[in-house]
Amino acid sequence: MQVTTSYKTKIIGYNHIFDDTLKIYRDALDYLIDVVDAQWDNIKEIDTPKYRQRFVELLIHRTRSNEPVYGFDDRFYKLPSYFRRGVISDAAGKVSSYKSSYMLWEHNGEVGG
Repeated sequence: MQVTTSYKTKIIGYNHIFDDTLKIYRDALDYLIDVVDAQWDNIKEIDTPKYRQRFVELLIHRTRSNEPVYGFDDRFYKLPSYFRRGVISDAAGKVSSYKSSYMLWEHNGEVGG
C-alpha cells in the first residue's frame, strides 16, 4: 500500500512573483472593458455567458478562419486562451453590472436635469 501525504504551507514574502502577471491581466482587462462597452448593444442580446465570451473572442482573437476587429492579439501576443477567456468573462461581467446599475439609477429618477 502506498501512502501519499500533502502539506499546506503559506507563501509569505513571495507575492511579488505575481506582479508581472497581474499587470498584464489588468492591462488586458482595461482593454477589453473598452471593447465590451463599445460592443454592448450587440453583446447584451446574448443570454448565455459562454456565447458572450465566444462573441467577444471573435472580435479580438485571430485564428485561421477569423480576422479580428480589434488589435488585442497584437498588444497581448501569445496570451494563453484560459487567461484570455477569464479576462473576457471578467470584462463582460463588469460592463454588465455597470450598465444595469446605471439603468436602475436612471429609472429611480435620480438623474439631474
